[in-house]
Amino acid sequence: RFFRRAVVGLPILKGHPDHPVAAIANQYPDKGDKGQIAEMEARDDGLALRLILSSAGADLVRKGWKFISPLWLGQLVSQAGASFKTYAPTKIVSVGLVSKPNIPVPSLANSAPAAATKTSTKPMNPEILKALGLPAEATEEQVLAAVTTLANNAPALANEQTARTTADGKATALENEKKVVETKLASTETALANERSARAEEAIGFAIRTGRITEAEKPVWMKRLLANSDEFTVLGNAAVKVKVAPVAKPEDLAKANAALENAAKKGKVGSEDEAGEPDGDECGLSNEEIDAMSNDQRGKQIKKIVADHMGKLANSGHPDIYNRAYANAKKANPRLFGFTKADAGA
Repeated sequence: RFFRRAVVGLPILKGHPDHPVAAIANQYPDKGDKGQIAEMEARDDGLALRLILSSAGADLVRKGWKFISPLWLGQLVSQAGASFKTYAPTKIVSVGLVSKPNIPVPSLANSAPAAATKTSTKPMNPEILKALGLPAEATEEQVLAAVTTLANNAPALANEQTARTTADGKATALENEKKVVETKLASTETALANERSARAEEAIGFAIRTGRITEAEKPVWMKRLLANSDEFTVLGNAAVKVKVAPVAKPEDLAKANAALENAAKKGKVGSEDEAGEPDGDECGLSNEEIDAMSNDQRGKQIKKIVADHMGKLANSGHPDIYNRAYANAKKANPRLFGFTKADAGA
């Protein structure tokens, strides 16, 4: 008796996919290893092999592929006639699991002699078996095969873990980028909302000054304009309901500023109001603030105050609203217009 260690690692296959004839016909498409040959012993009654089956190999045995069929390399030893030749096996190539062997051999399922089966007297840790995906009655050979499979798959698992870590990092970066974009979007939406509100105020103010709507309708139109941009067109095309004087034109205000400047040069505008008059005008600016204003700044302020007075007179029925509003504005703000209250016709 002797052991042949050189055969350790030879594959156990499903059938004989490595046989030249079978390979050409693709008779066995499943070419994956189902285990390995662990030891070989020449005995008086024949050749004994110790096989280590993987979980896939054990599953094949349970499904009926429970007999072994060695694939040998042979050497011609004799020939009787043209068709009868005798070969002697010289080298084992692999072992195939088959359901119907050509040579009678014991079944792997239940007929192996007890002496030829190596079992452990100590039960395997059930947690280890569970982690390996093996049943509680798994043999040492099955455990070894499962561990070998894990060891072979370790590089691939490490690469997969690295890929997942990289993917997680990219996902975190994308999430942070998403937050930045959402913040910018919220800021932009706020800016757009503020701009739209300002446009609505301007459009409503113009509509009131031109008699298209009244002051009382302002809240309703504000809501409509903020809800739908098409309402700006509707408001702009609204018919005039109240007759009002035209808003002061820039060139008119420029003429008024020039007149004020000329009056100041002639000494008609004093440095102080008349005795007993309170400091400041209706506009809320002090004498010092008004005196520090440029002609352009005064013109803009006068334009605003005249427009406000025109709004107050929109429903008065006065035949000359603009001149009336201008007179009222000048009377209430003599310092801004460059006059004392007496000069303004108070």
